[in-house]
Amino acid sequence: MCEECIGDHHKQSRIENSTQEENEGGLGGGVYVEESSATLVRCEILKNCTFGDNGPGAGGGVFIYDSQVIVKDCTLSENISGDGAGMGCWKAYLHVLDCSFGDNVGQVRNPDVLPGIRAEGGGALISTSTASIVSSLFYNNSSTFGDQIQIIHSDDMENT
Repeated sequence: MCEECIGDHHKQSRIENSTQEENEGGLGGGVYVEESSATLVRCEILKNCTFGDNGPGAGGGVFIYDSQVIVKDCTLSENISGDGAGMGCWKAYLHVLDCSFGDNVGQVRNPDVLPGIRAEGGGALISTSTASIVSSLFYNNSSTFGDQIQIIHSDDMENT
């Protein structure tokens, strides 16, 4: 499961100067955030993976759902997942600043068993969310769709 799980919708959680490495789960291999306000600062989220039994898994490095999240000065690298290998974000408000997303791989486990399932968002998958990505580097990520960033059904996306 995830090394750093964040809960309680009414509190602000903060993870700082932390490393989540070589973890595995169905959602959020490194960090799982749901119905929360959270800040991640100077974290290394490395070599985590997610694979679901009946689907692709999501958020290899970081999984965010229905939350308000700030990610600052973090490295998300060498994570593997079907959806959002570096980071997967759904129904959220996301602000990413000065981060690096590299060598993350969107891949589906057992593609013969799950025909038609595809990997989306190698670096990040942002769906039905409002997001801002500022001064961040995406490099050498891979996926079936959106090697670096895939945006689906989202409003107010800013990438500067």
